[in-house]
Amino acid sequence: EWINVCAHLHGDHCVGNTNNKVENLRLINCDTGEIKRAEEGEEYVALSYVWGQEGTKSKQGSLTYPQTVQDAILATRQLGYSRLWIDQYCLDQNNLPEFQAQLQQMDSIYKQAAVTLVAAAGVNANHGLPGVSTRLRPPTPSVTIDSQTLSPLSSTPNLTSKTSKWMSRAWTFQEGLLSTRRLIFTPTQLYFECRGMYSTE
Repeated sequence: EWINVCAHLHGDHCVGNTNNKVENLRLINCDTGEIKRAEEGEEYVALSYVWGQEGTKSKQGSLTYPQTVQDAILATRQLGYSRLWIDQYCLDQNNLPEFQAQLQQMDSIYKQAAVTLVAAAGVNANHGLPGVSTRLRPPTPSVTIDSQTLSPLSSTPNLTSKTSKWMSRAWTFQEGLLSTRRLIFTPTQLYFECRGMYSTE
């Protein structure tokens, strides 16, 4: 809903310059898990996360991915998209000229994504995206007094993300700055940022 509101109200203000075509862009097919070259004008979601020590991976199609990537694939599909870009998997490091050319176009890759999923929880790729699949959010504490249920105000989510491992890494922080729309997963809640608005659950 947030993405649709942004697209309707903000128009080109929150859309990257599509004239800067990224040559040989590769995307994860969220239905099969396979990585293929993008078709002309194909919409995609990007992921920004801390790699860390990935360790455990789960199978998705013919490839295996850590939990955060698995959750990003699921979240992408839930948002109504079928293609996902992740630097570690979609940059072909075996093709040095292509790899270097795409590094020079990282700004275009993130700006042209429909939205960037930001994993601002956990310290590595095994943590997952809270609230998507296996990683549950902690319950909100509450107390009932005279039939009135009281709960504390949640911490401001952008303050939570500012203390995250994701924010402490220059590389991932830059990815966030380059993105025109960000859907940010913190340990306790989800929030959305674009150039024209800021929304929480």
